Amino acid sequence: MASFGEPLPIPTRLGILGGFGSLATAHFYYRLVELTPATKDAEHVPVTMVTEPSAPSRLEHLAGRGPTPLPHLIQAARTLVHAGADLLVIPSATCHAYYDDIARAVPAPILHLPTLVMQAVAAGGARRVALMATTPTVQLGLYRGPADSAAVTLLTPDPTTQAALMTIIQQIKAGHDPQAAQRRLTELAGENWANGADALLLGCTELPAVYAHAARPAQVPTFDATDELVQAVLHRFGRPTG
Repeated sequence: MASFGEPLPIPTRLGILGGFGSLATAHFYYRLVELTPATKDAEHVPVTMVTEPSAPSRLEHLAGRGPTPLPHLIQAARTLVHAGADLLVIPSATCHAYYDDIARAVPAPILHLPTLVMQAVAAGGARRVALMATTPTVQLGLYRGPADSAAVTLLTPDPTTQAALMTIIQQIKAGHDPQAAQRRLTELAGENWANGADALLLGCTELPAVYAHAARPAQVPTFDATDELVQAVLHRFGRPTG
């Protein structure tokens, strides 16, 4: 184990625990490849991916309406470790409701998406951030603790806006018109709940997959949970982009 202040060892293989949802997982891997400063195939990050789309819905479970997906998540994480992954990621903010239990079940470290994202937000100079994420992510405060530690204030949608946002997220999962989702997300981001924010955070990893090319208010920078997780992976593998 590295001592305090000593650089962490460079991993040899990344394990992606995905399928929550499938588009968000695919988008994460696409951005990992796209952002890696590689000039040939051999310079990309070695990856093993396990998707568990058949696991019980974590949205339903966290809302008290269904069984827990935790055994499936733990088994997927163990599968990744057995396949040689020595650093894991879960490209789903909502799944971090189960982070502690998964992390205790495997020997490999798991990057904590909400913490990494809020550190990036703070490093970018934002202090009041409008959070767009799933209802369980907001209600459970999955970003709240990391935001407090980073001295960042989170602005969250009113109940009506949050319900509209969840509808969009479910439509993205169902493969509905991405252009319509882009337009509606842009509308929601410009509503009164976000007044006073100096940045927008796409805190649900479904959103960057459709919001990447949507119109955004020019005066408000946007932080993307997927891209921040990718940047953290590249840093750990010694391949920072800047």
